[in-house]
Amino acid sequence: MSKTDRFPPLSVDAELTLTVDGHEYYVRDRGNRLVVDAPTLSAALALRDSLPEGGVGRLLSTTDLSVDVTVHDAVVATTGPSADGPIGTTVGGSPTTLRPAGLATALVREGRARPVATAAVVAILLALAWLVGRAIDAVGAD
Repeated sequence: MSKTDRFPPLSVDAELTLTVDGHEYYVRDRGNRLVVDAPTLSAALALRDSLPEGGVGRLLSTTDLSVDVTVHDAVVATTGPSADGPIGTTVGGSPTTLRPAGLATALVREGRARPVATAAVVAILLALAWLVGRAIDAVGAD
């Protein structure tokens, strides 16, 4: 990247509310990071899907700004120049790291917020595991 393509590092002082596809996100600053707080994991995925390819990555790389995406106060992903970690991908043209511990924490907290739906999913998974176990036993008996 040439010197003329690079902006000086940005410092952002913000508290905003962003609405995308009916989901409301809170955006705040933390030094040279923006924190985007998504209400649920599905809302975080909807936000990812709404990003233009290449646009966000270029802005983040030229301004030396990173973005943390949180769900239920747990960082589930970081995108931008400081995104480093074992589970990397690209979102909006920007390097992005998924945070497994944050994803697990968000899932647990989402489960607490929606106990009936979580119980139903767990029951279905247990039933599937039982059926798979029975099928494996049946194949092994033959």
